[in-house]
Amino acid sequence: MNIASLINLLVSYSFWCIFGISLVGYSFSLFMGAPSKIELFLIIFLMLQALYALNRLTDKEEDKITNPGRASFIVGKEKHILAFVGVSFLVSLSLAVMQNLLVFLFLIIILLIGFFYSFKSFLLKRLFGFYRFKDVLFGKNVVIGLTWSFLAVFVPMFYYSRTLTLGVAVLGIFIFLRGVINTALFDLRDVSGDKKVGVKTIPVVFGSKPMIMTFYALNFFIGVLIFLSVFYSILPFFAHFLNISTIWSFSYLYLIDKPKIINQKLLLEFVIDGEYFLIAISVIFGAFLAGV
Repeated sequence: MNIASLINLLVSYSFWCIFGISLVGYSFSLFMGAPSKIELFLIIFLMLQALYALNRLTDKEEDKITNPGRASFIVGKEKHILAFVGVSFLVSLSLAVMQNLLVFLFLIIILLIGFFYSFKSFLLKRLFGFYRFKDVLFGKNVVIGLTWSFLAVFVPMFYYSRTLTLGVAVLGIFIFLRGVINTALFDLRDVSGDKKVGVKTIPVVFGSKPMIMTFYALNFFIGVLIFLSVFYSILPFFAHFLNISTIWSFSYLYLIDKPKIINQKLLLEFVIDGEYFLIAISVIFGAFLAGV
């Protein structure tokens, strides 16, 4: 396998995004006043890897239409991927239960959310009128945003036996809104395919221009939220470094419809998903400068 094929494989399995979000959870330990631990990183990383791989299996037929390149990596590897999912879940949950029961139980909740996101459920159909969370408008964005927020913010909170504070809630909102923006921008790539299979995404329903303008406003809100949280001592001073990602986000929102400036595949899969690496590094660097 050459380097290009390896990069394509990692992108297809969302490894870049998963690793970045796991690194965010690892770095957010600094907000909990605790040293970052590799075990915490592994709990988040393995859980995310398993959830994404499981979703790749359940979306295989849809991906043949909306993202055939990604689907080609799945065909013929289903049994191996399923085994990987099982092992990843088992190791993540085992590491969690060795830490404390709250982390384990919270991961079970995340697992259930992932199950109802990927698999059709007659229970959801009976209660809410749809089979999967991702089948309803905003469902995909909200569920993924919540999952990232739960894993990157609240798993570290439970891991270090911290209580829910206003600062932790602000961090949860920060990651949640970043996830909503991220997933909606990725839906731009699949608009034509999503229309064919009848999937209702934000750009399909509202159009790309209104969505991007809304995200400019949402990104501004995120920046103000972090600034005010530091100003009123809800978050420590080094949390200002989180707004490096706000500037980064304004940049890629501008570039999202500028294919002559930057290749859109490169923008989505490395610049936008790379934001989570930027967030983690910014937090670690800011904490280092603050002597934390």
